[in-house]
Amino acid sequence: MRINLVAVQARMELEDYASPERFRQRMAGLMQGAVGAVDRSLPTLVVYPEAIGLYLSFVPFYYDLIKDCRSLTQAALRVIPRRFWRLLALTLRHRARSSDSVIR
Repeated sequence: MRINLVAVQARMELEDYASPERFRQRMAGLMQGAVGAVDRSLPTLVVYPEAIGLYLSFVPFYYDLIKDCRSLTQAALRVIPRRFWRLLALTLRHRARSSDSVIR
């Protein structure tokens, strides 16, 4: 069986995560570019960079606070001290700990 396999090399820009709608628009644009370059008579599998949606978990909520940051570290240092107790409560409620992701 023949298929199209397209690996999208997306540059992640902070503005793309300002809202879920902006993210959807960006992904739709990337998808249009990907399928526009292949034989559409074949099934197509399009893959995006790992964790491309990860920033949706916090950026829309803190966009105004971090929109001028130039690194993830700078953004974290701006958000965590101001929202520490709220973030800790969310971490505990959802059992999101870094040790959960350790491969043993």
